Amino acid sequence: MEFENQIINGDVLEIMKKIPSESIHLAITSPPYNVGKNYDNHDDKMEYQEYLNWLNDVWKETQRVLVPGGRFALNIAPTGIKDFIPIHHDFTNQLRKLRMKFRTEIIWYKQTMLKRTAWGSWKSPANPHIVPSWEYVLIFSKDGDRLQGNLKDADITAEEFKKFSDGFWEIQPERQRNGHPAPFPEELIYRLIKFYSYKGNNILDMFGGTGTVAVVSHKTGRKFTHIDISKEYCETAKKRLEKVKGEMSQNKII
Repeated sequence: MEFENQIINGDVLEIMKKIPSESIHLAITSPPYNVGKNYDNHDDKMEYQEYLNWLNDVWKETQRVLVPGGRFALNIAPTGIKDFIPIHHDFTNQLRKLRMKFRTEIIWYKQTMLKRTAWGSWKSPANPHIVPSWEYVLIFSKDGDRLQGNLKDADITAEEFKKFSDGFWEIQPERQRNGHPAPFPEELIYRLIKFYSYKGNNILDMFGGTGTVAVVSHKTGRKFTHIDISKEYCETAKKRLEKVKGEMSQNKII
């Protein structure tokens, strides 16, 4: 089965078990948050321990397919306000038990506090609510800190490096949803790919959705593997990718 530069429709664990060991340089994903979002082909309201067990199996495969020094960028946020669930801590504990080194956490500030309806005890310390206007991108690495590569394939600019190394990233959520409830903004993926990988590296998104990781990987001269259980999302990803390829070919001719 071919994996490089492929949009693959199928079950995440079934597909990942077929990916060769130590063939991925950077994995970027945001799993379903298990809060009842309307995904095309996924139960987003599993029993919580079942949900954790399922994703722990995905993390095991992620650890296996990464090259030594390979990175895993995991976008997640705590869920609930009244019934706060520290899902980001649970995932961190899982990955550390799998011997993945926790390198840092990036604060993705989404600037989404304009319309507030949940205050808890208004103007009172009795039971006020904090509503997060951010999500985390948790960064892990496998078997050490250093990713081997040729310096000529490091394509991040000095200005980008200085900007991205500040772990507070102000990036608006994606507005072009393409039928997906929570797509990545391209800017977020661009920063992760440029900061954590070399040109020509293999980038994996095991919950690929409508293909933002695949699209940005192609734009930046990386290879990609996109997996999603939804046939509809995979078709959207293919259409986005073909559009980008056409635009890039046209620009080369000009």
